[in-house]
Order: sequence, then structure tokens, then C-alpha cells
Amino acid sequence: MSPCETLTLGNKQTPNDTLPVSLEDYAVTSNGFLPADAPLARLTNPYHAPWETLMDSLPELVANRTLRQLVDNLPVLSTDILATEAEWRRACVVLGFLTHAYVWGGETAAEFFVDPPTPITIPSSPSPPTSASPVATYACVNLWNFRSASPTANFTDLDALTSLQTFTGTLDESWFYVVSVAMEAQGAYIIPLMLSALEATFSPSTSSPSTTTSTTVTATPTIGYHLITTALHSLTTCIHSLGLLLDRMDTHCRPPVFYHAIRPFLAGSKNMASAGLPRGVFYDEGEGKGSWRQLRGGSNGQNGDEGAGEFRNKHLQMVARYIIVPSRQPNPNTG
Repeated sequence: MSPCETLTLGNKQTPNDTLPVSLEDYAVTSNGFLPADAPLARLTNPYHAPWETLMDSLPELVANRTLRQLVDNLPVLSTDILATEAEWRRACVVLGFLTHAYVWGGETAAEFFVDPPTPITIPSSPSPPTSASPVATYACVNLWNFRSASPTANFTDLDALTSLQTFTGTLDESWFYVVSVAMEAQGAYIIPLMLSALEATFSPSTSSPSTTTSTTVTATPTIGYHLITTALHSLTTCIHSLGLLLDRMDTHCRPPVFYHAIRPFLAGSKNMASAGLPRGVFYDEGEGKGSWRQLRGGSNGQNGDEGAGEFRNKHLQMVARYIIVPSRQPNPNTG
């Protein structure tokens, strides 16, 4: 039993003060870094049917080693007709899964060099609406890759969540992803609360006059101690509630299955010479253009909530390259 289970969770609190930043500018919703509504389950335009047809049977195609040939035979589809952010996100999920399944779904790793599958490497080029790296990021496999059976769209209800896509078709893999989804939703309320607490810390308000003389009145700056302490208590409660969810990971995700069956598909192409990718992966951009890239695979460190507290300095700068940045915000870490 986890020590988290002995803690009584308090009521969630949200600040009434105006926040110092616009959460919308950073794609933060009432569900934290999850979208406000459940992600698209598929691209409905028939134009993208070739992609979605492969996704419908991805685990089977990976298991019988036929995916690469089918990907090589795909037509090169344009992303120009993707009209909404939700469609762009779904496209990132599709191309991220297809890319990793192609690279790691054979007897040996695929470099995209001898027979580059341009049908997925060309559309995988970084897209302005998401600023996403062309790899299966945390956003692709978690944030934009779930459905909820909750009648109230409560994404903290772990038992109501399932993944839209997996490489293995196992409950273990789906559960591994949706535990993070529930944790994202559970921690959402703490973001505006802590931002308000930081604002109160660094921008103290001015109280009523505290000292007077015959000619002057001196106002004393005050820090919103009540707001800060309330936020810290709420943060403690939030961390414990996240611990309760994390404790459920091994309910359906067996460690041997994760390590041997799931984990290999999440690997990137950086520092993978021993796995058959000494130069990384070649991304064909068409018209004789392309480049070798060494990119890291999906990691919870790419999550804005967990990454901010866990990684520092150079490590934080590294994972920031894989955190999805909305088009309305420049990403200085891309490249």
C-alpha cells in the first residue's frame, strides 16, 4: 500500500485573481496540457484514409512484419487540408506511430536510407500549428491519444480511459499511456493556482498606510501569504493525488510486457548506434532533399507538468525541444 493512500484529499481551489499569463497561449486548458475535449479518434476526410487504414490494424501489421511494405506503397499525402488544431494533432499521432512502427517493427532497425518511405517522412516534417519534432513525442502517445467513456468527460477517471492507438494491441500498453492522461487531468487545477502564488510572491501588493509623519504617508508592500500558503497546501494534496494514480500503474501494465514489448517502440534515434542507427534516421523531404536526424523517443519528461519539476539546466533545455508549443508561441528550443 502506498503512503499516499493515507492522505485525505482536500477540495480543489482555484485563484480568483487575474493570472499573469494567458494559459490559452500555452495550450493549457481546464484539463491542463490535455485538450479541452477528447482528441479526434481518426481523420474523417477520405483523403487521409490510407493513413487511417494502417492505423486500424497497426498492432497486427507490426506483429506479422508487413507494415514497412505497406508504408512504402502509401501515396504521399499533403497536410495542407488539415483545417483544425485537432486534425493536426491527430496527424501527429498517426505519423508518429507509423514512423516508430516502421523504424522498430522489423528484424533490424530501419534508417529510411536505402529505401526511404517518403509517404510518411515528407508529411512528418515539422508543422507550424504544433511545432512538433517529427517523432513520437509524449504528446503523440499520451496527450492526444485517448478516449474517455466518462459521461461527464472526466479525464481523471482512469477506469474510463483507453488509448486510441498502441503498437502492441495490449491492455498493458494502453494502460501505460492513460495513467499519464489521468495524472495530467488530475494536476490541471494546480497550474493557475501556482501561477497566482508566484505572482503574489514576486509582485507584492501595496497595503494600507502603515506609518505616518506630519508630512508623509508610507505604504508597506505586502506579499499574499495566505494565497501562497493555500497554494502550497493544495500542491501537496495534488502531488499525493497524483501518487494515488501512479500507484495503479501495475494494475494492468506488467513490467516484463512493458520492458520487452512496449519500450522498444518508444525509443528514438539518438545514441542508438548499438541498435542499428549509427547516424540516426534519414528523413526524406522530397525533391532530393533530406537530412539525418537523431531524436529522442517519447518520454514523460516532455510533459510540461513533470518536466518543470524534474529536469534542470541542460536536461531541461534538451527535453524542451520535444514539448509541443502552440503556433501562437515561438519555440526557441527547436532545431
